[in-house]
Amino acid sequence: MNGRICRTVIFGALLIALLAASGCSTPRQVGLLWADSGKPVTVATGGTVTVSLESNPSTGYTWDVKSPGPLQLRGEPAFEAGGEAKAVGAAGTQVFTFEAPKAGTGTLTLTYQRPWESKQPEKTWSVDVTVK
Repeated sequence: MNGRICRTVIFGALLIALLAASGCSTPRQVGLLWADSGKPVTVATGGTVTVSLESNPSTGYTWDVKSPGPLQLRGEPAFEAGGEAKAVGAAGTQVFTFEAPKAGTGTLTLTYQRPWESKQPEKTWSVDVTVK
């Protein structure tokens, strides 16, 4: 092989390797917090999305899934007590885990409210989700 063809082949192989290693891949696990509300999110098919939001169920307020978008809720949300003492009635974090079973788009929306009240939610959290 002459030098020019050899350099072209090497350059092409390096370019393919660089593209494969760059941010072209879609994440399989995505963790989201309050600050992520309103931001677009992309997750790989078969991946998971975890949403962790501050909550205090002792006040009657809890987060509820109003729309899962293209995701499916995996089990019941967990509650992680906050603070060092982890006292009964203290605020903590409600953690939701969603699966991305197939490709699609939609909006994941959670609301913070007392389930027995019919007024507007105290807070609303949402992200536009793309599953690739």
